[in-house]
Amino acid sequence: MGCTGSRHAFRGGVRGGKTAYARSRSGPAAVHHTVSLKSSTLGSLSLERDRDEEMMKWRDDGGAAKTTPPPQQMARRQRQLVLATTAPAKTPAREPEVINVWELMEGLDDKDEEGDVRGEERRGQSTPGSPEFDPDIIAAFRKALDEVPAAGECPGDEVCVKKREIQRFPGIVRERVSAFQKRIDAKLAKMAPPPPSPSPPPEPEPQLPPPPPDSDRKVVLYLTSLRGIRKTYEDCWATKSILQGYGVLVDERDLSMHAGFKEELHAALGAPGSLPQVFADGRHLGGAEEVRRMHESGELSKALGDCEMAPPAAAGKGIALDACSGCGGVRFVPCEECSGSCKVFLEELDTFRRCPDCNENGLVRCPLC
Repeated sequence: MGCTGSRHAFRGGVRGGKTAYARSRSGPAAVHHTVSLKSSTLGSLSLERDRDEEMMKWRDDGGAAKTTPPPQQMARRQRQLVLATTAPAKTPAREPEVINVWELMEGLDDKDEEGDVRGEERRGQSTPGSPEFDPDIIAAFRKALDEVPAAGECPGDEVCVKKREIQRFPGIVRERVSAFQKRIDAKLAKMAPPPPSPSPPPEPEPQLPPPPPDSDRKVVLYLTSLRGIRKTYEDCWATKSILQGYGVLVDERDLSMHAGFKEELHAALGAPGSLPQVFADGRHLGGAEEVRRMHESGELSKALGDCEMAPPAAAGKGIALDACSGCGGVRFVPCEECSGSCKVFLEELDTFRRCPDCNENGLVRCPLC
């Protein structure tokens, strides 16, 4: 093209009889050198060669062809115009420079080949090879999804179904699937509501001890008349006074007079208890403190509402009750059979026997009160 070396090659290296040195930045250099050109530059070189030959002929003719150019020259000019219109615009003319085409062309083919190889390497490296996108894993999952049986074909045991599905995968995949399944089961177990705890069996109702004998519609008071323990004696007589103030008939059962009352009290309470103890219509009200509290709060009158009242003549209404004419209020009298000795003589056997009517003290309950 505009290379000085190429022009010298076509002109034989001589122009105007003078030796032409290539103009370069580094100084004079060898004029004749080999240039590797492509097919795209051959057309422009041939055009330059033809034009130079015409100019030399025109000079030899002395400018005769200036007025009427030959037909061959006209045809060439037309071809040049057509090529000029189709070819890209050339840079403005300037002094030629020495261009080493080998340096420009050096390594182009190697770079193209290396670029193709590197592109293929990049494509190979860009192939997903991480465990998350392993094609073997994805294929195994797809196969497992395709092979999952219908809901009606599997038994109701979900644990067996999950184990059977996990066993289909090979080695590493099976471990990963098992780990994923464990995480899913743990999350589902946390999200699921806790199963309802079985309700405890109903506690059996505590069996209440039987009420004291002969206590229907009566107020039964267990007490003692012994003064050995002063506090107990005072509590017994204070409780008796509170009950008599309501005008009810009080059945006094003195444990010091009859040992059988002690057994009755233990059976009614279910355990040994302190004296006094009060029962109203077979219901246990408590000891001295409970009776006093109920009396102060007004609950005692309601508890004694169903109990038998004392005879009107004997009801004190704030006045002391009259003592029993038979026992004097002691509630016991000596036994008439043994006269309190607890022994009777049997004439048939000519020996003494234990009196069957009295207690250990030779006493019996007062028949009047």
